[in-house]
Amino acid sequence: MEIKSGFGVERESEVSDLKKKLRFEPIKNNLSKLRELGRKLKVIQRTSFRRKYGNLLGLLELEIEIPIVTALAQYYDPSIRCFTFQDFQLVPTIKEYEQIMDIPLSRGVPYKHLEQLVSISTLSSITKIPQDTLKSRLVDIRGTRVISQRFLEAYLFQLSTEGDWEIFMDVLALTLYGVVLFPCVGNYIDYAAMDIFVAVRTRSENPVTAVLVDT
Repeated sequence: MEIKSGFGVERESEVSDLKKKLRFEPIKNNLSKLRELGRKLKVIQRTSFRRKYGNLLGLLELEIEIPIVTALAQYYDPSIRCFTFQDFQLVPTIKEYEQIMDIPLSRGVPYKHLEQLVSISTLSSITKIPQDTLKSRLVDIRGTRVISQRFLEAYLFQLSTEGDWEIFMDVLALTLYGVVLFPCVGNYIDYAAMDIFVAVRTRSENPVTAVLVDT
């Protein structure tokens, strides 16, 4: 976290106004089943998963203290994208996100949104879910297309039972992109998260900057 100190006293009233006005409502997802599913991976498989997708499993296991996050959020200034206190500012850095996610910036070019959504056929090819099934499971919520976390969890359980761990890891990563990295609608994975996942999976694009911007 980069620290910038010494800005003027005139900022005090702005900080006070910010604390009064900011409304913060965290997106709540049920992670218990995903944690159970993630723990099914053996050591070698977890190592392979980390090489492909970074520290997603570690982030999944984190317990988020909502009151602490809510309190900190009161000091966030959206206009300059930093936490503003009376005598200093805290700015999240790319380097920190690189370390948190365990994805070096040297690993692929940064994610580039191509202004087109990933195709059903591509998702089907990666997840091995039939295209007709995917189409029937995609629904519109709040103007965006999403797929149910519960449906993907059931599919992950099926894959673990069948021992298809390669597909299991890809579907687990897809789910975590929508639930952990880019949450949008509670208990659903939206199309934007799917698009970023596919860019990482098929084009080796780096998601670190996208996560920082979304945060």
